[in-house]
Amino acid sequence: EWWDATDNAEHLAARGIGLKQALLSLHVETAQGQICEGMPAYRLLLARIPGLAWLGWLITRPLIEPALTRVYDAWVRRRLCRDGRLGGADEPDAGCWKPRCKPCWFIMLF
Repeated sequence: EWWDATDNAEHLAARGIGLKQALLSLHVETAQGQICEGMPAYRLLLARIPGLAWLGWLITRPLIEPALTRVYDAWVRRRLCRDGRLGGADEPDAGCWKPRCKPCWFIMLF
């Protein structure tokens, strides 16, 4: 069952997950009540899609997961900042990254 984080803050808080944390990373709760976050959560979801379990395995390999996590985290933070869901007036130090040079825009493509 899919739950939007912004509409279920109480449910998240009961599981020790803050709204900002939920917005920045995917969280999946297993049938046993275990919470998985980030690439392991994507692995669980991909395992349920016929033909994509291999991709879930791949994205959690020791050399791939850290790099993919960095790219994904930067993309999510940029999207949330762009949409005004992170780093508003009440949260000036939310980590909304602003490039200092034109070559830095490559990460902004995500």
